[in-house]
Amino acid sequence: MPDVAGSLALSYDIDVINKEEEKRLADIKESVHKRISTFTEKPVVFLELESPYFDFEPENVQPLDTLGHFIAQ
Repeated sequence: MPDVAGSLALSYDIDVINKEEEKRLADIKESVHKRISTFTEKPVVFLELESPYFDFEPENVQPLDTLGHFIAQ
């Protein structure tokens, strides 16, 4: 039985894949940092709502490091 994973690895440039993955992870970290800084480093306005309505879609929840979760719009 041939080594399928090994033969597929020879077809791809592993260095290019690793560089793309490193860039993807760096982009994700930058995005999370921007979201976190919005609520921790910049001014925030609090509005008191008389009849607030909130919609929650759990498939859009993304973790924000150790500060909770961000709901993507």
